[in-house]
Amino acid sequence: MDRAAIAGLIPHGEAMCMLDGLTHWDADRIECCSERHRAADNPLREQGLLHSACLVEFCAQAAALHGALSQQEGPGSRAPLFYLGAVKRLQLHRQYLDESLPTLQLSAQCAVRSATGSIYQISAAAGSTLLLQGRVVLALPDAV
Repeated sequence: MDRAAIAGLIPHGEAMCMLDGLTHWDADRIECCSERHRAADNPLREQGLLHSACLVEFCAQAAALHGALSQQEGPGSRAPLFYLGAVKRLQLHRQYLDESLPTLQLSAQCAVRSATGSIYQISAAAGSTLLLQGRVVLALPDAV
């Protein structure tokens, strides 16, 4: 799945979509990749810098994509939209992301699933370098 297809499934639009590809997904886990940390036009940049806390958004988008793929009812059906409800136990392993980092690998493992949303364990790495770990809570709009 490419960036355009992903952007059609998450509520961000293509300019704000931080995922470039889907590399694997199953009932409990998703793995995506991104080169958006290198993009000069990344809307999350401030004064030319991309803070590593922005990886929460990258990983939350992967989790939202997993939720959308998991709840699609068939080809052409629109999956429900999920919103970021909370971030827990966040560990950042560097302050900023620079353009020299290799392709980002973004993972989200579903820990809890309910009718109102899900909790995902998230991580981001660049090659063998761990950049972020934590948890996100995704909620359906009616549950927020």
